[in-house]
Amino acid sequence: MTLTNTHLLVAAISLALALYLGARAGKKVKTADDYSLGGRSAGVKIVAGSLLGTIVGGAATVGTAQMAFSIGLSAWWFTLGCGLALVFMGLFYASKLRTSALSTVPEYLVLNYGPKAGPLASIASSAGLFFSVVASMLTSMHLIMLLFGVNELTAIVCIISSVLALVYFGGISSSGVAGLFKMALIFLTIFVAGYQAFANLGHLTGVQATYSEYYWLSLGGKNWGANLTNFFCLIVGVICTQTYVQAIFSASSAKTALLGTCIAGLITIPVGLPSVFIGLFMRLHHPEIIPIAALPLYMVTYLPEWLAGRGITAMLLSAVGSIGGISLGMSTMLTQDIYAPFSGETDKAKLLKLNRLFMLLVVVASALFSWWNMQSMVLTWNYLSMGLRGAGIFVPFTLAIFCRGCLPRTYGVAAIFFGVLTSLSWRLFFPTWHNTLLPALSMSLLICLWGMFVGKQSSAKKIVVKG
Repeated sequence: MTLTNTHLLVAAISLALALYLGARAGKKVKTADDYSLGGRSAGVKIVAGSLLGTIVGGAATVGTAQMAFSIGLSAWWFTLGCGLALVFMGLFYASKLRTSALSTVPEYLVLNYGPKAGPLASIASSAGLFFSVVASMLTSMHLIMLLFGVNELTAIVCIISSVLALVYFGGISSSGVAGLFKMALIFLTIFVAGYQAFANLGHLTGVQATYSEYYWLSLGGKNWGANLTNFFCLIVGVICTQTYVQAIFSASSAKTALLGTCIAGLITIPVGLPSVFIGLFMRLHHPEIIPIAALPLYMVTYLPEWLAGRGITAMLLSAVGSIGGISLGMSTMLTQDIYAPFSGETDKAKLLKLNRLFMLLVVVASALFSWWNMQSMVLTWNYLSMGLRGAGIFVPFTLAIFCRGCLPRTYGVAAIFFGVLTSLSWRLFFPTWHNTLLPALSMSLLICLWGMFVGKQSSAKKIVVKG
């Protein structure tokens, strides 16, 4: 894959503009609250931009084209599921979360189930977020190696430097502005490229003739059950993810949180389709390539150089912006929910420095882990991430939002602990079971139902005694 001077010049200008906009947005950051929540003054655009900057990552573009190259239309499930999850979250969760005036998901759980819930939720959420960073890191490394012909170590250095420049100093404000800029580039490049690929395949008639076997153009692919399970994973994972909840907490009002989240969801839904058609086109015309090269190779080969340069920037920002945004959510939890409670540190300037340090450590650790798993499928890590985030948290978190006080604290903590434990240990007993979210959620739900029953029985006895 050879880049011309035009490719490089347009990409460099576009990337420099994104970094400038992000740096300008982050100038006001003075404390940990400014860094993580933007002073709780974000408007609809910044809330939507923060969500898009993270959720539309390398997996949504490069990863979707990679999977479409291998399995067809069912690769769209990722952005379809993420988008619908954000809409659902905006309609039912956003307003209630924003009115709490908290900063993290574990804080919300601590408020309802006591201090023991905090560390459990933080560790489970952080593990899930880490694998999401890995997914975007893999995309970024492959992209840089394919586009610029460098080795793994050089790619890692480039990624870490880009994350530092894009999000490290400005936090959520920089992430929001960069997210909006990235989405503009995606609509100007990847959507154009996707339509061109669709047209070159002969539109719908040509696609159907070329890929006549049913599973290529079926949203369910070869296994509807597995895809629906992955879709459910996305719904649960998005709702429980600190990075997305953090964007809601940063909103200036409950209404702003609702609108920003729903708008981000509606924009996310169609993002994967262009990448699907590009993946199908590249499989037909270049079956010899490695699947992850499908989108970048199409950009460089079939688009005008000036447009391909912008497309390269869109792909890089998708991957790097997602790394920065997710790492920011993880570092916020490590700082606010683990370090601060145990150390007793309250100085916001010191917490800001620590937040940035944790973010850097997360990025470096995910880079090393990705280096050891270079040939793995990007979306595999994303689905694992979504499931792990929600395994023990989703049910007690949802009950705390919609039915506060109905679940005794002890059972809330038990639901979190045994939900996560089930997710981690299930495959030891059932090795062929690929997705552990359903058994983990079932365990968490059973504990919560029993806890609610015990709580009602206890309340009834107290009423009888008082009577």
